[in-house]
Formats: sequence, structure tokens, C-alpha cells
Amino acid sequence: STLETLKVAGYQDKSSAGADLTHHMTCNMGECPPENRHLLGNDVLMTISEWGVSEKAFAVKVSEWQPDFKIANSVPHITVAIGPTGKPKDSNQINMWFPLKDSIMVEGKFLEVRA
Repeated sequence: STLETLKVAGYQDKSSAGADLTHHMTCNMGECPPENRHLLGNDVLMTISEWGVSEKAFAVKVSEWQPDFKIANSVPHITVAIGPTGKPKDSNQINMWFPLKDSIMVEGKFLEVRA
């Protein structure tokens, strides 16, 4: 699999603190915008349509989400793995994206996480 190949190349699917990387898609940094607050706690269905990779990160692109909500990230994605010198935020710099043969649907929960 692609993830197994990346692991051989030194990529890891956990943060330096040991947390799984695939647990979120960032909508915006800071407080949840007022126009999205009504979605807090609700299920969200997302369509994964592409995968992307750089020297520092591997991610999957989210092409659609239901219900619709505002997102600040120019390329909505879920970080899957990071390279030996990478950080999860490096997935924001991926500029090589490749289409999946078939889209994948994933379900998540719309939450506000405060650091």
C-alpha cells in the first residue's frame, strides 16, 4: 500500500506526541466562525478524491462535505503521514495531487478544538 511504502521511506502516521494524524480536517484556526457554530457536534460526510505527497507530508484531499460549511484552508485535506523532517502543518504545502481511482466517503464529527 502507499502508506506502507511511505513508512519504509521514513514517514510516520503519528505526531511526535504519538497521536494519530488522521483524526481531523482543519476548517480554520481559532474560534469556530459564527456561520458554522450550528454544526457543532453534528456528523459530517466528506468525499476524499485525491492524494498528495511532498518531501515532508502525505495527505488526502477532501473535495466535498455535507452539510456545507465555511472552510478557511485553501486545500481542504486530512494529513495521513509526515516525513522524517515533517510536521503535520507541512501538508498545507503539498502541491502535487493525484486523483484516486474511486472516491472514498468518510464520516466525522464537526467539533471545535481549543489548544
